[in-house]
Amino acid sequence: MDDHNWLGTLSTRAAKLTVVTAFLVLGALVALSGQAATYSAPAAVGTGTPFYVPLAMHMEPTPTPTPSPGRIVFETYNDQLLNWDIFAMKADGSSMARLTTDPDRDSDASWSPDYSQVVFASERTAEDPPNREIYVMGAAGEAGGVTRLTYQEGKEYDPSWSPDGSRIAFNSKRDGDWEIWLMNPNGTGPVNLTHNKEQECDPSWSPDGSQLAFDSDREGNFEIYRMNADGTGVTRLTNSPGEDGDPSWSADGTRIAFESDRTGDWEIWVMNANGTHQVNITHDPETDIDPSWQRWGGQIVFGSYRTGRSDIYVMNSDGSGVTRLTSGPFKDGDPCAHPGGP
Repeated sequence: MDDHNWLGTLSTRAAKLTVVTAFLVLGALVALSGQAATYSAPAAVGTGTPFYVPLAMHMEPTPTPTPSPGRIVFETYNDQLLNWDIFAMKADGSSMARLTTDPDRDSDASWSPDYSQVVFASERTAEDPPNREIYVMGAAGEAGGVTRLTYQEGKEYDPSWSPDGSRIAFNSKRDGDWEIWLMNPNGTGPVNLTHNKEQECDPSWSPDGSQLAFDSDREGNFEIYRMNADGTGVTRLTNSPGEDGDPSWSADGTRIAFESDRTGDWEIWVMNANGTHQVNITHDPETDIDPSWQRWGGQIVFGSYRTGRSDIYVMNSDGSGVTRLTSGPFKDGDPCAHPGGP
């Protein structure tokens, strides 16, 4: 109801009340006439929201933000240059762009939460022999500048940005064996989360940032585990005769995709976040590896050799609708479609 209609209705009601009351008592008529004049006063203002109408009635509800479809970052091996570089493309495989051109190996890329930066591993260090360290660059690539985050004798790789952007999980051999570490986005404050003499690899953040999935051979065979973001509460999720690795959490936090060779060849599997209901979703005789669950659309991006060479594919979370995204002359693999890695 606007101001004009509100005042008109009020004046009509005051007039009717005055007529009725006049037959009862003359004094009341005078008093009510004075009140009617008081109620009519706001007509001269004519702006603003009537004081008795809740403000919320005049406001549109704020919609929940929906992330725009991001891009897929991946690594490419150039057979002619004998080198790995990082590329990015849209979710449908279009608008492909090369992000790194360094003659040394660049790999293991992961997006920042807002897709404005890429954290990656590189052997572009000045050390001889080259040591693999963690770096960060803008989404447009190294042309805008590259910042080195780690300086260690042990190799570092497979960085994974937390969903809130406050931390980066990564693998490090700085203590003599492969462990999962955390650090601030500027490289400060490194903390070892696993403290295990066996290998811990491939950290992947849960969407709320409270947990990390990873793979480890701490019990003899590479299996998928889950732990709290502070390293506590380690829980084993898989127990198969083959090797399981490279976990990737779904956007809603209910499921985890991973690679496994338990059936004799590498396939993409999906399970509930507690390890139950493990299902093979690829069923292809060639190698399918490196799953990455998109933050948008609920699809899974992965690498496959099903055409005789390594390319990037995308499929629905049940394995249907497989679509090839890359078909260039070189080998493409290790895609990352969302923050949290891999």
